[in-house]
Amino acid sequence: MLKYLKIFYEDLLNSYYQRHIWINLALMEIKSSYRRTKIGPIWITISTIILLISIGPLYALIFKVDFKSYFVYLACGFTFWGFIKDTTLENTTQYVHSRGYILSEPYPLTLYIFKSLIKNIIILAHNMSVVIIAVFFFSNEFNFLNLIIFILGFLLNCLILFFIGVSIAIICLRYRDVANIIQNIFTVFFFITPILWKPSLIEGKISFMYGNIFFSMIEIMRAPLLNESIPIFSFAITFVGLLISIIITGILFGKYKNRIALWS
Repeated sequence: MLKYLKIFYEDLLNSYYQRHIWINLALMEIKSSYRRTKIGPIWITISTIILLISIGPLYALIFKVDFKSYFVYLACGFTFWGFIKDTTLENTTQYVHSRGYILSEPYPLTLYIFKSLIKNIIILAHNMSVVIIAVFFFSNEFNFLNLIIFILGFLLNCLILFFIGVSIAIICLRYRDVANIIQNIFTVFFFITPILWKPSLIEGKISFMYGNIFFSMIEIMRAPLLNESIPIFSFAITFVGLLISIIITGILFGKYKNRIALWS
C-alpha cells in the first residue's frame, strides 16, 4: 500500500511543480466555452440569478418561510451544489477527453484533475457574486469569524473533490457506463439533499441528513454565511470522508497509473 501511496504522492508533487500548465489549461477551457460572446463567463452568473429569482419566491410560498432568509439559503445551497456536482461530473470524462494530452505529453496524470478543479473554482467565483449580494442585502449579521469558517469549509471541499475526482476519473475511464450512473446519482441526491428545502422540515430525522455526505459538504460552507452555529458534525463527517478518499485514491492511482494511457 505504501508503494502505491508513494507513486501517488510523486505524481501530486510533479503536478504542483507544473501548476502553471493546469492553471492555463483551465483558463483556456473557460475562454473557449464563451468564445464569440460579448460578456463571456458573466453568463454563468446571469443564469444563476435568473434561476434564483424564478424559483426563490415560489418555494418560499410553498414552504411558508420568510423570503429573505430563504433566498440566502437557496442561493448558497444552489451555488455550492453546482460546484460539487459540476466538478465531480466533469471528472467522469476527464481522462477520456484528455486522451490527446495523455498520449502525447509526459504530464503527471493528476494535473488534469487539478485543471478541472481550478476551472470550477473560477466558475464558483463568478457565482459567489450572487451569494455575496444575497448575504449583504438579506442577512442580518456577518462577521470575520464566519468568513474564516467558510474558507475552511471551502478548502476542505476542494480537497475532497480533488481526491474523489482522481478515483472517479480512473474508474470511469475503465468502465465508461459508470459516468451515467454517477450522473443519475446526482439527479436523485439533488432532491433528497437540503438545497431547495430546509432541514427543519424533517426535524428529528438527523440520520437522514448526516448519512448524506453532500449535505455536510454544503453545510460547512453554507452555515457560516447564514450566521448559524459552526457545523462541527458536518466538518467531522467531511474530514473523515477526505481521509477515506485519500487512502482509496492513493491505492487506486498507484496501482493503475500505468494503465491509464492504455485505457484512454
